[in-house]
Amino acid sequence: MLIINLNQQCLIRERPRGVAQFNTHFWELRLNPETYRKLYSQKDGRLKMMLWDVMKIYGPAMIMGPPSAIDTEIEVLD
Repeated sequence: MLIINLNQQCLIRERPRGVAQFNTHFWELRLNPETYRKLYSQKDGRLKMMLWDVMKIYGPAMIMGPPSAIDTEIEVLD
């Protein structure tokens, strides 16, 4: 059995829908999304954040049908 803690860091790759969701999430909090994108950005273009952040930010955009907000394979870091 694989056990994953929601506090673990993971690497994700956004799709266009995810970029829009990321921006919407932070604008609704009256925060500049680019400030947070810089904090999360990695050299390879992926974003590094805790798994619970991924769920909080992208969860509303994760629905059946349209293309996913992020790649469905994520790398969970030890």
